[in-house]
Amino acid sequence: MKVSGFALAFFVLLGLVFSPRAEAVDRVCKQWYKKKKYVKASRCFYTLAVQSMSKPTLSEEQREQVGVWLRNAALSLKKAAQLTDSAENASYLREQAISYLDLYLKKKFYDSNTQKTSAVVQRTSLRDKVGYTTLTITTDKATHSIQVTGFRFSLTKKGSWSKKVRPGNYTVLVRTEKGLSKAQVVKLLPRKPQVLNIPVEPPKRRKVRRPPPPRPVKPPPKANNPPVGPWVVIGLGAASAVVSITMFSLGARERAEGDALYETVKSGQGSLEQTRSLLQYQEASNLDFTIGWVFASIAVVTTTAGIIWYVLHPKAKAEKDAQPPSAPPQDKKTSLLFFSE
Repeated sequence: MKVSGFALAFFVLLGLVFSPRAEAVDRVCKQWYKKKKYVKASRCFYTLAVQSMSKPTLSEEQREQVGVWLRNAALSLKKAAQLTDSAENASYLREQAISYLDLYLKKKFYDSNTQKTSAVVQRTSLRDKVGYTTLTITTDKATHSIQVTGFRFSLTKKGSWSKKVRPGNYTVLVRTEKGLSKAQVVKLLPRKPQVLNIPVEPPKRRKVRRPPPPRPVKPPPKANNPPVGPWVVIGLGAASAVVSITMFSLGARERAEGDALYETVKSGQGSLEQTRSLLQYQEASNLDFTIGWVFASIAVVTTTAGIIWYVLHPKAKAEKDAQPPSAPPQDKKTSLLFFSE
């Protein structure tokens, strides 16, 4: 017999009002199970159990029946987890089955230690297959809100956060009172704890005085040494004076020889050759004296110019004693810099 979802909801509603109808709903749940509709079968069994537990008192027979429904709900989810292709969905289904077994053991819906032991073993096996891991999240302040969302999982808490969760992908969102937020995605592997530190507040800034820039140190003034030019000019004047003296000496000697030869020619005892020599001595002495006076003039002019050049050139200033630069006075208004701690 094929039963639709509306029919199932109708039978469950009848079971909420009329307890004799619970057996009919139970048969529907078992049909879902036989058709391998394990998730629907689990919800059906769990709904019957919750409805029965809402009664003020339960007889031993009713408690035993509730225990059967809880175990069937857990078994259906275990089967569903084996068929799904999604690892996250399989972990979620097994976690739901664990919660049904926890309720079964907490309320003591078993009637023997054998049933209790079987439920404990089944719960342990499901936990091992889930592969719970510990996720720890820390942030700047305890007043920050931490929201963790994953596959059919959502939890919000203030301050540090640490919990065993299913493996899978989770989004962690941290918010401050000022509206600042920061998100981070983390992938958890089975049985591998992970710690996340997500700071949101900007780092505190501290004021640091910035020293004034150092003053540039001027190099000591260079000595203003006299140029070489004046000495070169004076040297040319001295050389011209030497040449002038030499020419005067030659002219004087030639004139003396010419005077001696002139006395011989004047007395009428000189020959024609001596007369020619006399003329040559006179011309040579005149030329030597002329050259001497020219070089003498050059010597006077150049020497005078060199002396004037040297006198007019600024004398070299004595170098001042080198003194280390004094520390610059600190400004009253000191600029401030901000550094992150």
